[in-house]
Amino acid sequence: MMGTALPGDGKGNIFLYGHSSAEEKSKYSKIFAKMDDLQFGDKIEIVYNKEQFQYTVFDKKIIEEDDFSVLKQTEDEQLTLMTCWPIGTVDRRIIVMAKRS
Repeated sequence: MMGTALPGDGKGNIFLYGHSSAEEKSKYSKIFAKMDDLQFGDKIEIVYNKEQFQYTVFDKKIIEEDDFSVLKQTEDEQLTLMTCWPIGTVDRRIIVMAKRS
C-alpha cells in the first residue's frame, strides 16, 4: 500500500492486502483465501525487485473494518497482511503480522 514501507527497508510496516474471494474468476480472485491457515512461527516469503525476503508470523487477529491501527509504522521491519473476514464477506478483517527473519 502506498505510504508504507517496502521489503528490505530495514524498518517500517509493509502493508499488503488482497482478496479472500471474488466472483471474478482469475488467478488473483482468492489470493488471500488461505491466510487464516497461517500460524505463529510460519514463514512468509516475498520477492521484491528480484530479491527474496522472509518473515516469521508473530501475531494474527480479527479486527473491525474501520480499524486502521494496523497501518501504523514500526521501528523494525514488519509485514502486515490483511483480507476480509469471514471469507467472502466484508464484515471484518483478518490480520497476520510477521517480523523479518
